[in-house]
Amino acid sequence: YLKTMVYLSLQSLFDLCGIRIAYLMWTCRDVTKRGLKEILFDELVSVVSSDVQSLPLPEKTKARILKHVRPAGSHLLSLLSLWLFMQPENSQKCLTGEMLFECLILNADGLINQRKTAEKILSSRILDNVFAFRLACINFLEKEVLKLWILVKEYFLNKLILEGEQANSFIERSPLLRSIDLYEQYY
Repeated sequence: YLKTMVYLSLQSLFDLCGIRIAYLMWTCRDVTKRGLKEILFDELVSVVSSDVQSLPLPEKTKARILKHVRPAGSHLLSLLSLWLFMQPENSQKCLTGEMLFECLILNADGLINQRKTAEKILSSRILDNVFAFRLACINFLEKEVLKLWILVKEYFLNKLILEGEQANSFIERSPLLRSIDLYEQYY
C-alpha cells in the first residue's frame, strides 16, 4: 500500500525531464530582468512556448514540455517576485537568469526546491552581500546568515541610524507631533 502511495505522488521520469526543461527555458528568457506584472505573463508563456517549439525534439516530447510551461513559469515568477523584492535596484551583483539556469534544483514532485536553489546560488558568492544575506534569511539558511552577518552588519546598523535620524528630523519639523506626549498616551 505504501509503495502505491509513493508511486502515485511522484512524477514520471519523462515528466520530470519535461518540467526541468520548461523551467530552464524560462531561465533562458532571463525573467529576473523583466517586470513581473500579470499582464506580461501570457506574453512570456507564448515566447517560452515558441522557444520549446523550436527545439530539435520529437513532437511527443515537445507536447510533454509544453504542458509544463505555464505552471513552471507561474511557480518560477512567484518565487522570483519574493526573492527579487529584496534585491537592490542598481546592484551590479544581482541574480540573473544564467545563475538560475546553473543553480535551479527541483524536488521529486517537480517543484523548485527553494532552499537548495538558494544555497547553490549563495555558494557562487557572486551576489551583493546585502541581497545574499536577505536571501539566506528568507530561506532559513542559518550558516549563511551567520557568515554574511559579519559582512553586512555595518550596513544595517548605519541604515537604522539613518532611519532614526530621519524620523527625529520629521518629528522636529512637525509641530503637531512635537506637541503630543507619546509616553503619556500609552502609559
